[in-house]
Amino acid sequence: MMKKLLLILSVVILSGCDLTPAADDAPVCLETQEIINGVCEDIIPVCGTDEILVGNECEPKPLSCVPGYSPVDGECVKDDIICEVDQELINDECVDLVPDCPVGKELYNGVCVLIEDIPNGPDYTYPDVDPYLGRDLVTDDCSLIGNIGEWQPVWCDEFNYTGLPNNELWNYDVGGHGWGNGEAQYYTNADEDNVYVENGFMTITAIKEAYGSNNYTSTRLVSRDKGDWLYGKIQVRAILPGGKGMWPAAWMLPTDWSYGGWPDSGEIDIMEYVGYDPNRVHSTIHTGAYNHSLGTQVGVSKLIQDPEEIFHVYEIEWEPGVIRAMIDGIEFATFEYDPYESFNIDNYMAWPFDQRFHLLLNVAVGGAWGGAMGIDDSIFPQEFIIDYVRVFQKDYAGMDAETPSTVSGFETLSSLQTSAYVKWDKAVDDVMVKEYELYLDGSLYEITSLNGYLINSLSPATTYELKVIAVDFAGNKSLDAIYSFSTQSPSTTDDRVESELYSDMSGVQTQSTTDIGGGLNVGWTDTGDFMEYDVIATSSRNYSIDFRVASEPGAAFDLYIDNVKVDTITVPATGGWQSWITVTSNEFALTTGIHSIKIVMVGSGVNFNYFEFN
Repeated sequence: MMKKLLLILSVVILSGCDLTPAADDAPVCLETQEIINGVCEDIIPVCGTDEILVGNECEPKPLSCVPGYSPVDGECVKDDIICEVDQELINDECVDLVPDCPVGKELYNGVCVLIEDIPNGPDYTYPDVDPYLGRDLVTDDCSLIGNIGEWQPVWCDEFNYTGLPNNELWNYDVGGHGWGNGEAQYYTNADEDNVYVENGFMTITAIKEAYGSNNYTSTRLVSRDKGDWLYGKIQVRAILPGGKGMWPAAWMLPTDWSYGGWPDSGEIDIMEYVGYDPNRVHSTIHTGAYNHSLGTQVGVSKLIQDPEEIFHVYEIEWEPGVIRAMIDGIEFATFEYDPYESFNIDNYMAWPFDQRFHLLLNVAVGGAWGGAMGIDDSIFPQEFIIDYVRVFQKDYAGMDAETPSTVSGFETLSSLQTSAYVKWDKAVDDVMVKEYELYLDGSLYEITSLNGYLINSLSPATTYELKVIAVDFAGNKSLDAIYSFSTQSPSTTDDRVESELYSDMSGVQTQSTTDIGGGLNVGWTDTGDFMEYDVIATSSRNYSIDFRVASEPGAAFDLYIDNVKVDTITVPATGGWQSWITVTSNEFALTTGIHSIKIVMVGSGVNFNYFEFN
């Protein structure tokens, strides 16, 4: 107890003492310090206007430089310029490097472009000048428009008036049913909001507005029954609408549809443009054998200068067996009938362009092609501005003074049991050969504008005499040219029967095959299409047939023997159109002699290479 008590007393005594130092005990401060409340504190200096306080000292203010410069040793020095990897420093500026284009491409408007897409060479731009001015072409009376070489004017609209298009020259296609392409617009009938002529131009305007079940309106002008031509030079000078969803076109359709509905009677696209692919215009032909539904259309695209800003002349020159596409007087595509490519196709299916056609001008909105990237509603309204439409033809008959040369160069490109394709070289004339007269065994068989023909309804194992006479537009006829050809004998049940050697067919086409033996296979089959074959049975017995087939989706076909159905054969999906398998039919009885083997499609999508009898 005593020790704890002493400790408490000492604490009490200490807490009661005065510890403030006496005057003689004041702290000694540095020269930069002063006593504040008995403590040494640093003296804060007062800096001048050209100084700043750094820590506890005044220092000169740093140098202030404009952007792009930095202080170095009291001076403003220009910063180093660092350019992007695709740039170089020229005169203190970063300049884009000129691309080093790979093989097959060249520089066009600063971009590497496929050489075939470059109009008239690298960095060429079509001029904003009508190449046909300066020829006294523009008159109020189209009959006074001058010739372009041997091309003479026969029809035009210079739009030298105000109001709706001239109803003596134009009709309207009207409706909003999609027009076979899933288009979104309604084509109106003589609506000044959608089409109007003033100041020497006709403007077709696509508008964002509700019209029935459609959300857009536009115009589709047609010259049908007011301007129809067989052959000619057709010109449309225009500025095109652009932006996602725009699909303007200047094109031609048959007037008489002599070979059936679309596409069998043909389509000629002078110019098409889809707004999501700027500066690229397209020219295309469609036929029964070559069209976008089959993915076989024949077309060419071309880059041009600012078609949405400046006028260009879009045109074709159409003559027997050939169509040449041009822009501003420069030819960029030639479509020509080639017997070596189309020998297995009926002539009109490959080339129906020997009948009258008329002109169409329209602006579609959306659709399978124009709307492939959507529709940008912010771009409306959009205008298709047309300066003129002109049609020229040649007076072939009036110019002609000589008889065509005698036809030569015959070849049999395909010989089947009941058909054969015979080709010959084009006859030579001082102006133009109009057509060829074909005589089979002395009787007129056909008249064609082409230098080859698929002759049908023949007998197997038979030799025929073909006489060909060339005729020009003046009616002059060449000397007779005689050629003999033979059809194939029927296959036997001991043979491998190639699918393309049919005696009759409907709706199918052939193509090169990668399967065993190469050659051709039959494809593009749809429900109801058929191939028929004449086959000789070498003995009377039961047979089955192995079919060599390929199918991407899978399908089925019916097998008929002498017009009696004996089986329905299912073809599974094989993994591709050239992924081949063998499927086998049920057995059926044949007697010795000739029999009909007929394959009829139940569903779409089977390729056939050959079949063999078991």
